[in-house]
Amino acid sequence: MQKYSGTDIVDAVIIGTGAGGSLILSRLSKAGLKWVALEAGPFFNPSTEFATDEKEQEKIFWQFERLSAGKNPLAFGKNNSGIGVGGSTIHFTAYTPRPQPDDFSIYSAFGVGNNWPINYYGLENYYDELENFLGISGPSHYPWGPKEKTITRYSLCR
Repeated sequence: MQKYSGTDIVDAVIIGTGAGGSLILSRLSKAGLKWVALEAGPFFNPSTEFATDEKEQEKIFWQFERLSAGKNPLAFGKNNSGIGVGGSTIHFTAYTPRPQPDDFSIYSAFGVGNNWPINYYGLENYYDELENFLGISGPSHYPWGPKEKTITRYSLCR
């Protein structure tokens, strides 16, 4: 792994090396650009530092206090979203649910939270691209997705 000193000049700094960050880093590399990725946790060697049991996976859990925002913040407690180079992809167990169209309009639907400033369909092609990059597969019909489209991510296992 290439490492840079604090005085080296790079083309980009990417924060987070999970699913989104890894796709961006791949594109930057293919373009011949120099980049630095910042990650909150350590690098784990997958061939020597991972076991498939849940107890061993505790080392990748966030141990820091996490609070929601607002007048009455809630403590989230420990979280298995992954802390380390690779972010959540270091433990994602091949489960990669895609947000649904109504997830973007929670306030309109339920009167809580905020609606996103963009809708699902404005991001759909990016979800397709990321799922293809990560090699996501599954049944050709995704029962929780938009009814008008079979999500292309599932064409990998026909």
